Amino acid sequence: MDFPSFISLLTFKELVFVRSDIMEDKFEGTLPAAKASRLDTLFSTHFNGEAERLTDFIERNKRLHYLNCWCMNKHELVHMWKMYSKKNGVAISTTYSKLKRSIIPDHDIYSTKIKYINFSRSGKINIWNGVPLFFYKKSEYESEKEMRLVIRRSDENEKNDQPVIKCEVDLNILIRFIHISPFAPKWYTDVVKKVLGTFGLSNKEVHRNEL
Repeated sequence: MDFPSFISLLTFKELVFVRSDIMEDKFEGTLPAAKASRLDTLFSTHFNGEAERLTDFIERNKRLHYLNCWCMNKHELVHMWKMYSKKNGVAISTTYSKLKRSIIPDHDIYSTKIKYINFSRSGKINIWNGVPLFFYKKSEYESEKEMRLVIRRSDENEKNDQPVIKCEVDLNILIRFIHISPFAPKWYTDVVKKVLGTFGLSNKEVHRNEL
């Protein structure tokens, strides 16, 4: 994350879940085209009393799901730093257990390790309630080794199209240690340590790998 996002996390103690239809990956929550086309001739559901095609269901479903994404690599990746925040990047190291325990419950949250599939083929994807559609991504993203948390908003609240949902977290539990971008200037490490101390987190280690 960039430094403003890091400060926001420390200040408000909240994880941000972004509505799936405004994520950068336009294929979030969709099906391979061949599979969607075939299912469209079979799929029929009702929403507000009107029949709905599968493709319409998918588009509506994307507005009901919010995502919080993590990378499961055991080591840092240069291309991830370049992609998400090259010069002032900060990354949080945690474990699944710590992440799960740190969230102060307010929503039903699904967690999953992403499965990467070839979207030019059909494949087997369960769509039983719309949630599993967010357990898959295109194989082109496989290097991210993503684990994600998913919140499903109920249909009854569909008109409340807020772009993000925030969940309170215990930072002392969540944060294992902090990584600093290898592209950041040398003095940046001291700044991050000082900021952590200001928020009562001076016990958290700060790591920086050189390229």
